[in-house]
Amino acid sequence: MENRSRNLEVTVSHSAEAVDRGTWNVLTADRPFASHRWYSYGESVMADCLPLYVLVKQGNDPIALGTFWLQRREQLPLPRGIARWAVGVLIRRWPLLVCRSPLAEQPGVFLPQDPVLRRAALRAIVETAAVGAQHHQASFLAWYYLDGSDVSCEGWPESFDIVEMAGPRTYLHVEWDDFDGYLKNLSKRTRRSYRLNRNHARRLGLEVQSRPLSGPLDK
Repeated sequence: MENRSRNLEVTVSHSAEAVDRGTWNVLTADRPFASHRWYSYGESVMADCLPLYVLVKQGNDPIALGTFWLQRREQLPLPRGIARWAVGVLIRRWPLLVCRSPLAEQPGVFLPQDPVLRRAALRAIVETAAVGAQHHQASFLAWYYLDGSDVSCEGWPESFDIVEMAGPRTYLHVEWDDFDGYLKNLSKRTRRSYRLNRNHARRLGLEVQSRPLSGPLDK
């Protein structure tokens, strides 16, 4: 699908492989958990979520990227009970279309720095995502983990609301000497899930490394 309004060309794809790897990595170079390889891995792990990638070009130059996932399951910030169950049923029937990086608490929209291009690219991504949400009968179109510069961009439509979620309220009491000790403390099922994901990552050429702490944990 293409949209040539405002001299911009917008292309939607459902696989990272449909987007040039070099182009992707240039647009997302300054963000963690945003590389082409990471998204390919995310697609394999989140196989039950349809990805929608919105690439924006000006002429032959790629300038922006929006990455969305059609999700029928989500960790809801609701206490267990009827309300949480009812919202879960709603999402399974009318899924969420969420802009985010897969498997990480990172945003999924990558915009140019130039204010004029930034505003036009965001509008193109929002309009395209809205069409996708309607096509897939999504209940909500949500943008997760946006930073201040993204939220303050003038390209957002007035119909969108900003919802601030509370930060993490849990902590892990570290009582192990190393990561292996932490793994041994996990349940048999969790250790098996860890091994499966680790082996899957290796097959995709991904490697997770541990590094010594450079300072206290509470900093």
